[in-house]
Amino acid sequence: MAVAALGMTALAMGDLAAALRYLSSAAASFGDYGNISGLFYRFRILLTEALARSGQIEAAVASLEATRQGRHPAYQYVESGYLLASAWVVANQGRTSEAREITLRAAEFARLLAKDCGGAVSPALAAARVPLPFTRREHEIAKLLSHGLSNRDIAEAMSVSVRTVEGHIYQASAKAGVSSRSELATLVQRFTQLEVGSERS
Repeated sequence: MAVAALGMTALAMGDLAAALRYLSSAAASFGDYGNISGLFYRFRILLTEALARSGQIEAAVASLEATRQGRHPAYQYVESGYLLASAWVVANQGRTSEAREITLRAAEFARLLAKDCGGAVSPALAAARVPLPFTRREHEIAKLLSHGLSNRDIAEAMSVSVRTVEGHIYQASAKAGVSSRSELATLVQRFTQLEVGSERS
C-alpha cells in the first residue's frame, strides 16, 4: 500500500517514470489479495493512466482492458479516475473527440458523487466549474448553435451576417479544441448540463 501510495503521489506530481516504477512494483506485490480485495483495481487505474501518459500505448490498452475486467463494486467511487484513464488511452490513439466525451463523463460522475456526499468540494470539482473560454458573442452564438439553429437562423436572430456567425463559430471551436460545429454544439450542451447540475446541488 505504501509503495502504491508513492506511485499515486508521483503520478499527481507528473513524475511518470517514478509512478510507473512504484505502481508496477505495488501491482506485483498485491498478488491474489489485490484482485480479491479490489486494491489492484484501484491502483491499476493509475497505472493505466501513467502508461498512457508515457506513450506506452500497447501496454496502456492492455492495462485498461485488465482494469475493465477487474472492476470492483467496492470501488465504484473511483469511476471518474477510471474514465480519465480511459480518456488518456483513447487520446493517445488519436481519438480526441471521444477522449473529450469520456472526460466530460468523468466530470459529470464527480459532480454526482459530490452531490451524493453532501456537496463535497475539491480543486478538481472547482476547476470543472470554469466556464468555456469564449467572448460574450462567441458564447451567445455557441449557445444558439447548441439549440440546433443553423448559421442563417443565428445570423437572423442576432442581426449579423452569416459570415460573422461562421467566424465566431470557428474562433469558439478553436478555443474549445473541437473541429466541427456539431462537436462545439455537443460541448456547449454538456457544459450547460454541468452548470445546471451544479446550481441544483
